[in-house]
Amino acid sequence: MSAAAYFIMVVADIVAFIFVFPGSIFIIAINLWDWINNKTLSLSDHLSIGVSVCNFLHGVLKVLLQLYLFLKLDCFLLIKYVSVSCLAAMSGNLWLCTLYSIYCCLKIVTFSQNAYVYLKKTFPKMLPWLLILTVLLTLCVSIAMAWDVKDVAPPNKTQSKQDLTLIFYLEDSAPLKIYIFACLCALLLFSSSYVTIMISLRRHIKQMRDNAEGSSSNVNVHIHAVKILTLSFLYDVIYFAAMMIAGLNDNDIVAVYSMATIFSICLVFNTVLLIKGNSKLNNA
Repeated sequence: MSAAAYFIMVVADIVAFIFVFPGSIFIIAINLWDWINNKTLSLSDHLSIGVSVCNFLHGVLKVLLQLYLFLKLDCFLLIKYVSVSCLAAMSGNLWLCTLYSIYCCLKIVTFSQNAYVYLKKTFPKMLPWLLILTVLLTLCVSIAMAWDVKDVAPPNKTQSKQDLTLIFYLEDSAPLKIYIFACLCALLLFSSSYVTIMISLRRHIKQMRDNAEGSSSNVNVHIHAVKILTLSFLYDVIYFAAMMIAGLNDNDIVAVYSMATIFSICLVFNTVLLIKGNSKLNNA
């Protein structure tokens, strides 16, 4: 059973890399070309570049892990830091998607509360600092987690290569708890933004249809936004759930392989969403 799960995971990692690598390069290249021509990029473009970088790094790191297992390299530090770097890319991905959701919420939803109006005006200026803070905190927690990775079963000649994925484990330590808490906060913020956006868009679409504007292009644009945001929300929920299942069942090799396969599928799904959800990228 574990051998079959391992084989599926390897195939998923390779297929994900084949799709994510050119997809991420495409997103980054189109945005850079737009920046060269127009000397400016929107906040959504900055965030899509950040998510693409995380997807790219995650895909590359997973392939490096598989290469390590295939070559049976006796280098515990390599798999240790590559594995923790994967966790950093996953956390960064979740937080960037959350910031993107908050940005969409502030852009779409209209409230008269002073705090909301202030946040809407200042968020564009705050975003670069939020991105820097996200990167720094992710790196700090990931480095701290790396110290808690233990070599519990050094590889030997009798081990099959799929068993090598269990040569380390993360203790139930403070950095791991902080990591899980941070990812949970990202999911909760994303969920709050998503629910707020859905309520606002639903009211707006209903109002437009009541005013006999149901066939207008604006309604179609709003419906498209609802679909993209719903898929993004489902992606975040599945991504976080897979992270928790893998973390809580680190002794169950089949569960770990299954969740790793889901991560690869999510990478492809997220890359497609980034392209389909952006008219500039979708029409390029």
